[in-house]
Amino acid sequence: MVRRESTEGADGPAAPLPLAALDQLVGIGEVDTVIVAFTDMQGRLVGKRVSARLFVDEVAAHGAECCAYLLAVDVEMNTVAGYAMSSWDTGYGDMVMTPDLSTLRLVPWLPGTALVIADLAWGDGTAVAAAPRAILRRQLDRLAGRGWVADVATELEFLVFDQPYRQAWADGYRGLTPASDYNIDYAVLASSRMEPLLHDIRQGMVGAGLHFEAVKGECNRGQQEIGFRYGEALITCDNHAIYKNGAKEIADQHGKSVTFMAKYDEREGNSCHIHLSLRDRDGSAVFPDAARPHGMSETFGCFVAGLLATLRELTLFHAPNINSYKRFADGSFAPTAVAWGLDNRTCALRVVANSGHPIGSAEWEAAHVRDVLTFYAASPERLCGKQIPVAGGLDVTFNEPLGVVGVITPWNFPMMIASWGIAPALAAGNAVLVKPAEWTPLTTIRLGELAAQAGLDPDLLQVLPGAGGVVGQRLVTRPEVRKIVFTGSTVVGKAVMAAAAADVKRVTLELGGKSANIVFADCDLERAAATAPAGVFDNAGQDCCARSRILVQRSVYDRFMGLLEPAVRGVVVGDPRSRDTEMGPLVSAEHRAKVASYVPDGAPVAFRGTAPSGPGFWFPPTVLTPARTDRSVREEIFGPVVTVLPFDDEPDAVALANDTPYGLSGSIWTDDLSRALRVSRAVESGNLSVNSHSSVRYSTPFGGFKHSGLGRELGPDAPLQFTDTKNVFIAIREEP
Repeated sequence: MVRRESTEGADGPAAPLPLAALDQLVGIGEVDTVIVAFTDMQGRLVGKRVSARLFVDEVAAHGAECCAYLLAVDVEMNTVAGYAMSSWDTGYGDMVMTPDLSTLRLVPWLPGTALVIADLAWGDGTAVAAAPRAILRRQLDRLAGRGWVADVATELEFLVFDQPYRQAWADGYRGLTPASDYNIDYAVLASSRMEPLLHDIRQGMVGAGLHFEAVKGECNRGQQEIGFRYGEALITCDNHAIYKNGAKEIADQHGKSVTFMAKYDEREGNSCHIHLSLRDRDGSAVFPDAARPHGMSETFGCFVAGLLATLRELTLFHAPNINSYKRFADGSFAPTAVAWGLDNRTCALRVVANSGHPIGSAEWEAAHVRDVLTFYAASPERLCGKQIPVAGGLDVTFNEPLGVVGVITPWNFPMMIASWGIAPALAAGNAVLVKPAEWTPLTTIRLGELAAQAGLDPDLLQVLPGAGGVVGQRLVTRPEVRKIVFTGSTVVGKAVMAAAAADVKRVTLELGGKSANIVFADCDLERAAATAPAGVFDNAGQDCCARSRILVQRSVYDRFMGLLEPAVRGVVVGDPRSRDTEMGPLVSAEHRAKVASYVPDGAPVAFRGTAPSGPGFWFPPTVLTPARTDRSVREEIFGPVVTVLPFDDEPDAVALANDTPYGLSGSIWTDDLSRALRVSRAVESGNLSVNSHSSVRYSTPFGGFKHSGLGRELGPDAPLQFTDTKNVFIAIREEP
């Protein structure tokens, strides 16, 4: 493919810098550094700064090495398990950055610096097929085979903030001040306050050889839009990466920050309008044809039809990119498309996990799902039935699959709880229909995609997003569905059970909880107090196993409260993307209002932690000391609110722990083994831990007593819950 070089004069963008000219600039000391870079899967420039003399003498001809994993990481630099390019097995360096000298240019905003875009090759010289530039080249070569050249123009929006990047980072990218308060599209005044920065960006880009047409104020505060001239597709995509990187560098020099992110938290979204056209080799436009309907040539009609036909593949859940489920992380900004066509690798379509889990918790959840799938992948051979000695013959049992199983999951741990139903049901030979919660369907949808990619027959696992009253109700009432696994509120669980009764349908119900954390005087009180916040505030208390009642022996009550207060105040509540965060926000404004109703004015608040004051469904960790009859003691709050009550002796502790309609989980803190066993047997809960707050292990059964549920999930016997036991007697003929 031949690139079209710029022919602009001195007043327009500079032509690519010849290598000989760079050699002269290096010789007189005007250039000492060359950035050798390529575009990663996020649209960011990554690469190396090398000595300008070394570049001229060696790198320009032979390239520079880099690591292949750079094309196999998400926005947080996490590698993708199982993807060959994410490994370090081949050692350093895996790829060679081969400079495309037609992209060599000076970078005016970085003194003494030039930049060149590189293609990527393996050690044997073959192109790295996964490189965004290589992907785009393949599409352009397909067009060239038809005699066409692709031209692209773009309008790229961005937000400008008054805070520098260092401060924006420290503030978690929240509460930033737009650099202009005007929100009128095309308003000249909207740009005037930012003109020193915008001027330097414009002039810098002209000096770097970029063809831009105009910059204008957009309709949102602090928002600007730059329009790039039509140019060959590869040149335009190169320019995008150079522009975005350069605009941020220039903004940093001005003490400001900019973002191109598609949907920035707290602010309006940024868009990138991409204009595509085709021309013949002689320069004639391919798309228009005045003689045809709507002025569209036949080729243009096919082009539009092709876009519509592949729309499914271009939407959020089908973008073939390792980041299609993400939007951005600290220090990263959503890019525009780098590649176009059937191998589209754009990261522009993303979402942020909407459950508010801190990243550490989310990573644990994903690892837990992996372990669940691995555990039950090895379980079918354990469904071996029994041979029972009987007179007159042989008696054997078989574990027959039920057929179709419906799994209805909640929003608090969407992917993890989905795996609890999916894995053992599949292992037992069933087909599974999963209905995720309306608020958090994305991870379950992705789980279904991964299963199909792994080779599972799509008919065996289907994900059905939708409203519970529609999709969930249909699953429960369809006679073909022979079992329902439901996790959610006790109220809805009872309705599921009643509806399933019409078809004598089996149910497993994991419902509400009001678990007790019982602290005896003989325990390690410091450890009990230090771990208590994690036992209730994990996932902002949105956990059916949360130890939301702390029962403390009266003789150590005051001392325990003194130890608990600093532990609660020390809980870090904040941006769930930060690894320092221990507790994120609640899931919705509606849910926050429900939690707040348990802490009205005048409530017996002993002490509270802190929470951000900005936008978000924040609620601080809260400790109450109510009467035993208060609703906060008996009802499931499902938020970061814990009650602390004193008890007198062991019988009083057991009675208080059992004084609730729920019985899911709980903890017992004591150094007396006999007491631990007595209390464990006496407390009416399905999952108890001694000197621990652990509730869930994939290898042990999980479920509740009383109104907390029916049946058990997880553990080695879980697949049996998805089978019918068939008994077969075979008579043995007696010898004559």
